[in-house]
Amino acid sequence: MGKPSGRTASKYAFLLGEHISHSLSPAIHNPAYAALGLDYEFGLMDVPPSRLHDALARMREHGVRRLPVLDDAGHLSGIVAVDNLLEALAEQLDAVVRVLKAEQTRETATRK
Repeated sequence: MGKPSGRTASKYAFLLGEHISHSLSPAIHNPAYAALGLDYEFGLMDVPPSRLHDALARMREHGVRRLPVLDDAGHLSGIVAVDNLLEALAEQLDAVVRVLKAEQTRETATRK
């Protein structure tokens, strides 16, 4: 996952959502950043909810801690922070660990 335009900027902002390629946010924000003399770049992060780890990796890559989240209609539905994504991933990992432990217990019981 590279930079939004491939160029290097000092700061990045992204819009997070699914099916957001129609968003005009980059076309609005990037000229404003340039007019203000800011070395920032705005990009889109089209990530389905099932790919939270991709969003987290891209956020970390660019030093981004929070992102706006859009609904299917392109309206703001909330803000997601790195901490939110880490918590969701931890819950998924915990569920996997519980299944593995239950399977180990079952296997041990069948061997006796």
